[in-house]
Amino acid sequence: MTETSLWKIAVDAPLPEALTYLQAPDLPPLQRGQLVNVPLGKRVTKGLVLGPSTATLDPEIKLKAVSSLDEEYPALPEHFIKWLEWLAQYYIHPVGQVVHLAYPRLERKEKVRKSKRPPVIPDIAADTPPELTPEQRQTVDAVASFDQFSSHLVFGVTGSGKTEVYLHLLEQTLAKGKTGIVLVPEISLTPQLIHRFVRRFGDKIAVLHSQLTDRERTTQWWEIIEGRKSILIGARSALFC
Repeated sequence: MTETSLWKIAVDAPLPEALTYLQAPDLPPLQRGQLVNVPLGKRVTKGLVLGPSTATLDPEIKLKAVSSLDEEYPALPEHFIKWLEWLAQYYIHPVGQVVHLAYPRLERKEKVRKSKRPPVIPDIAADTPPELTPEQRQTVDAVASFDQFSSHLVFGVTGSGKTEVYLHLLEQTLAKGKTGIVLVPEISLTPQLIHRFVRRFGDKIAVLHSQLTDRERTTQWWEIIEGRKSILIGARSALFC
């Protein structure tokens, strides 16, 4: 048995560590970041390939093989996997369950009853961006001068124009062909922020938070993943998209 025939798989189950599975001979070589289907007890569950396993195994233990590859989802990028692994370690939570948060709850092809709820993104007429005040312009220029990751505290009382700073920074980000994420501390703040951003960016906005239905969350997830939306607004769960 070669080293690469054993793989560490983070399964969607309350287990403290990833499990070891065999590479099925009829499947292409696995790679870190792939989502796969694996047997767990009497059921089949999803799991993320974390990499080759070098564990020393008891010869009396019969390992199970990976059942199949999950063709629906793209492989997770390395920096995102490292973040998920860090989250699992920091919060002392099963890595497989942390990984599961990175995917929508429904399959894209799954049929569900149509919702009578209003659209997630409202249809609002565009507005004309106001001229920045000297203080806002100074803040935008200062933040935009950093090419690498950096954190900034924009201080101002309610109504002082902080949101306009964020809107201008996002305009600059989109102009460079990049995307943006806007996190809010509470879901209750999301609706008013959505209206403000839609008036500026129109149909480039996607939204993710816990009050959406599973179908709405799944649809918004794919809108971002496949590049049809450029700005994601949401609470903490939006980080997992």
